[in-house]
Amino acid sequence: MKNKLRRMVINDRIYLYRIQTRYVRPSHGKLILKVFLEGCRNTPLVVECLVAEDLITGNPLFVGTRLFNKHTRELCDVNLNYPRYIRELIECGFGRGWTGTEKIDKQDGLVYLQELGYDIASLQS
Repeated sequence: MKNKLRRMVINDRIYLYRIQTRYVRPSHGKLILKVFLEGCRNTPLVVECLVAEDLITGNPLFVGTRLFNKHTRELCDVNLNYPRYIRELIECGFGRGWTGTEKIDKQDGLVYLQELGYDIASLQS
């Protein structure tokens, strides 16, 4: 069986993460990111992004979409399969109090993207 967990090292700690997509209703889907501190699988950081989906390409955050970043003032290709964006979301989780060893409520990924400066208007409808 193939291991679906990917590895990332942040501040000398190993994190494992998985990305899933689910259909919620016609034209909307949910991207789910689950992050675990290695050895602490009962206390994940769960980040969910409910977005409008394209019927042909699927979830824009999973396949990639261009979003304007207000901090850098440029268009960015945002694809949550890229480790750069996973690291940024994990760091947002740290800012919300997630340590990897304690439970935290599910987090809204669109709020995290807004905190990172992205204009998410095109993801909602």
